[in-house]
Formats: sequence, structure tokens, C-alpha cells
Amino acid sequence: MERKVESYIKQNNLICAGERVGVGVSGGVDSMSLLFVLKNLGYRLIALHFEHGIRGEASRADAAFVREVCAREDIPFLMGSADVPAYAREHKMSLEAAARVLRYEFLMGAGADKVATAHHMDDNAESVLMNIARGCGIGGLSGIDARAGNLVRPFLCVRRAEIEAYAKERSIPHVTDQTNFDMRYTRNRVRHGLMRELEKINPAATEALCRLSRYAAEYGRVIGRLADGVPLSPEPGGSGVSAALLHSLDQPVAAEVLLRMCGIAGSRADVSRAHIDAMMALSRTGAEIPVKYGIFAKYNYGRLIIYKKSDRMNDISFCVPLGTVTVFPGGTIKKEKGVLDPHNRDKNSECFGRIPEGAVVRTRRPGDVFAPFGSGEKKLKDFLIAKKIPREARDALPLVADGNRIIWVVGVQVSAVYAVSEPGECIRLRYGKGYEGNE
Repeated sequence: MERKVESYIKQNNLICAGERVGVGVSGGVDSMSLLFVLKNLGYRLIALHFEHGIRGEASRADAAFVREVCAREDIPFLMGSADVPAYAREHKMSLEAAARVLRYEFLMGAGADKVATAHHMDDNAESVLMNIARGCGIGGLSGIDARAGNLVRPFLCVRRAEIEAYAKERSIPHVTDQTNFDMRYTRNRVRHGLMRELEKINPAATEALCRLSRYAAEYGRVIGRLADGVPLSPEPGGSGVSAALLHSLDQPVAAEVLLRMCGIAGSRADVSRAHIDAMMALSRTGAEIPVKYGIFAKYNYGRLIIYKKSDRMNDISFCVPLGTVTVFPGGTIKKEKGVLDPHNRDKNSECFGRIPEGAVVRTRRPGDVFAPFGSGEKKLKDFLIAKKIPREARDALPLVADGNRIIWVVGVQVSAVYAVSEPGECIRLRYGKGYEGNE
């Protein structure tokens, strides 16, 4: 089996020479076998164990077991922990989903070059069936990826029975997680119920479902390349897309775009066709629907925005004095001498006739006023609404201000009161995202 796994790793370019591999190890037969296979193949390893707080003392005993085996085998060991039941209650998720989210947060944050998990062919077949039952598209039929970024699954070429035979032959130590037989969990009902019934119809049902997942993955890659060409804009907590462009796409491509946007907001897991249809149906500014796990979709001025709603989303206010180089959350403004260019179309680089001492860069406040060209002074809120700037973007928008008078709505418009009145020298303010420092 080791040779089979080594060949699969090389064929799919899962692990490169010299890389340090973090192995997700629960203590069960699958993950312990993966740890020993990769060790015997000569990879640099660190065992990563996540204690999820679901099984109390039994869970802590598993952690102690993995730590002891790693010490005996001279394999570095790192443990993470979290209160999964509390997280599930807070985020209105199932225990399975919450455990998956927190476990992967720990695994991917451990600092390894690659992270390997012990998902095998049977897991893949079960995942395909579960996705079908939830109402998936091509992405769900694709099952478990052999590689997703730095996450790799070297065991997707082998069956559970092969792993168990390998562990028995090599006397690989492992523990048995009794929750694997708890029929309250969806995967266990699929594994011990549905799959056994399917294998009565076709003994090679697992291989057939894995073959289907490969075919679906090939079609999915084509759809993915089409989705790559759809421009998304960054939004607070997520991303946005032109609704007109979205509706011009073929349905599978539009669905993939929406799933990617859910991923940007936090997770594309468990987003069904019903969710996709509901998001596509949004067409009135201000209309909003919940998707999954604190992710929402809303329609704003011709754009569909998908974002993660957080109690802290509006806690983004700041106020810093305007200097030669002003650094603030999300960007930098540089102040310098310039010459008015009447052909300038760069909204992030503007000229001003004067900027009062004591000017600041800040977010909006009640009572702010702004003087657009061609009209008198008005409430900043009314100006931003007229410009069709979404509500949540208004809260994070940087402003150059003198008291309650707005000098520059950064990236949008200069106040007529502070603009250059005639050609010649001016004060130029230049905005850039992130910290640029001195040039």
C-alpha cells in the first residue's frame, strides 16, 4: 500500500521534496496509518491533533495516546483545542460542521508546508452521496479533492479495508472513536446504512461513486475556468458582482461564481441549489437573505453582495491626523505638492486648493456635510445614497475632514469648497490601499 500511496502522491504532485507535512491525526486507524505511511516514505512530519471537546475524558485520552505514540516514534506533535459544542450553538451549525470548521482552522494555521488528512475512497463515496442528498451541483458531485491549496489527501487512492489490513499487518497502534458508530451523525447513517444497501445492488458501488466524482471534477474544472473571468469586487466581509453580468452567465457558471463568493465570505459548505436560486432571485435594492453559517446575500444598486455578518462589522471607525504620510486601517494617504492636471481621471489622486490645519482622515459621523460640484452643501449621507454606495461600505469609507465638513470622500469626489479654482500649483493627496511607506 505504501508504494500505491507514493505513486498517487507523485502523480498528483501532492507533496514536494523537502516540504514539512502536517498530518491531521485523530488517533483512529485511518489517520494513524497515514502518519506511519508518510513516515516510512521519508517525509518530514509534524502530527497535528485537534481536541474538539465533544467526548470529554475519552477525547482527552485520545490526545494523550497520539502524543505518546509520536514521542515514541520521534515525530513532532502539536495539539489544538476548542469547545465545538459552544461554537455550534453560537453559529447555529451542526456539531459535524462546527468540528470541521474549527479543525481545519487549526490544521491550516499550524505552519506546515502541506497538511495531509486521511480521507480515503470510502469517505469520498460517502461525501458524494451526502452532497446529492443535500441537492448539490457539479462541485458536490466532485466529492473530496486530492489537493485544495496546501491541503492534500494521499489516501484517496485506497479503500478503508486496505487501510485496516495495512494497520493490522504492521501492528499500527490506534484507538476506536465510538462516535463513528453513533447513528445521530449523518455520515454514520450513510456509511453504515445507505452504502451497505447500495453495495447489495453493486458490490463496486464505492468505486463507481469515486469514478463519478472524477468525471464531475473534470467538468467542474471547465466551469471553473469560465468563472475565473468574472470580476468580483471586495466588500466588507465578502465580495460583490454585477447582477446583470451574473444573469448573463450560463446557470452552472453563475452558480460557481456564487459558491466562490460564499467561500470568500467564510464557507461554501452546504450551500444548495435552493440557496443559489434564492440568491439569483434578489432584484430589489436592500433585499437580503440568509444563506448559511452567518453568511448573507443582498442586492444593492445593481450588485449582488455576499458577506459574513458579524456583530463587529460596524466597529471600524478611526480618526487620525492628516500628515505627509497618513496610515489608517485599510490604506495610506500621501500629501505632497502637485500641479493640477485637468485631464486627471484618477479618483484616488486629487488636487486641492487648500487644506486647513487640523484636518483628519476618519470615517463618517452624524452631522457630516459635503459640498458636491453644482450644488450647495448637503448631508454626507444624502450624497452617498445618491452615489449608490452600499450602507456597509459607507461606514468604512475613508474621509478627509475639517470638523464636520468633508474635504474629500476618498476615491469618490472632492468638495467644491476645497477644490483647485484655477490652474497651477496645488496640494495633492494620493490614496493607496495598504501601507506604502516613503518612496
